Amino acid sequence: ESDHPTNTPPSQRTMVKMRWDDHFLFVGARMEETDVWATLTEENSVIFQDNDFEIFVDCDGSNHNYKEFEINALGTTWTLLLDKPYDDGGGENSKG
Repeated sequence: ESDHPTNTPPSQRTMVKMRWDDHFLFVGARMEETDVWATLTEENSVIFQDNDFEIFVDCDGSNHNYKEFEINALGTTWTLLLDKPYDDGGGENSKG
């Protein structure tokens, strides 16, 4: 279910390209935003409330033990592992 269910198309564009090889995932994004802001500068801060870009990696599609990579407009990153979704009582581990 979407965080913001709507039938209205977005007013600004986001374009993403991804590639991978045997060792790395490469992600490039171009995002349009008229009000860019961020407040957090400490690595592994809970930055999803800032303007941020998020990548979810769930290699086996189980919704368990998946990685999130987030970066805000100041370049602050949050790398976390979720053992299972928050809605299922899961918790995060920001140590890597």
